Amino acid sequence: MLNPFRRGSDPHVLVVSMTGVKLGERVAQIGCAHGGRLAAVAAKVGLSGRAVAIVPDEASAARATTGAAEAGVLVDVETSPPTRLPVEDEAFDLAVIDEAEIERRYGIPGTRYFDFAVLRGDPSDGLPGVRGIGEKTAGALVAKYGSLDAVVEAARGATSGPLQKVASSLDYIERARTVVRIATEAPIGEVDASFPQHPPDEKLTATAESHGLAGPVRRLLAAMAPA
Repeated sequence: MLNPFRRGSDPHVLVVSMTGVKLGERVAQIGCAHGGRLAAVAAKVGLSGRAVAIVPDEASAARATTGAAEAGVLVDVETSPPTRLPVEDEAFDLAVIDEAEIERRYGIPGTRYFDFAVLRGDPSDGLPGVRGIGEKTAGALVAKYGSLDAVVEAARGATSGPLQKVASSLDYIERARTVVRIATEAPIGEVDASFPQHPPDEKLTATAESHGLAGPVRRLLAAMAPA
């Protein structure tokens, strides 16, 4: 079956669409595990925008430079520790975080960010986190036990330390993981996966506002906008 999100021979179209990046925007990508993906994002902003890759080492800088050169796009490459970015917050419209950067920054696999976010909390998603568990402790727990399920299992019966804090918040963790995890078992049946060519129904944005989902829906609409 053909992937409906893959246009022509472009293997990165889904990644680019999910960032929501648009023509003319100023985009900073933190980390570069794949030069081709970086170049695809940079190509989307066009000559009227700006793309910058902020990478931690020379190997990442080489991937970024090579990917940009092979795709024929402009990318400024800055080498800097991920904890001290050489840019101002207002200098860019969008920041894209590479999975490899998550591993460097938090010491966990990029695929385990969901587990980390549930424990630490994420204000952008309305997650308060486990009381008393901050960024370092959340990263250490996920790195040690490997997954949120394993952390919860280790916490059962704990009477002190970080695991006791997890044990006292099991109800929150169960609710949070239900809200955050992407549902993959919904019976959607036959669907037309092509991007819509008409403006969204006004009821969509109103409903999103009323349920506190304005941000995610706005990013979805930006990702679905015609190239």
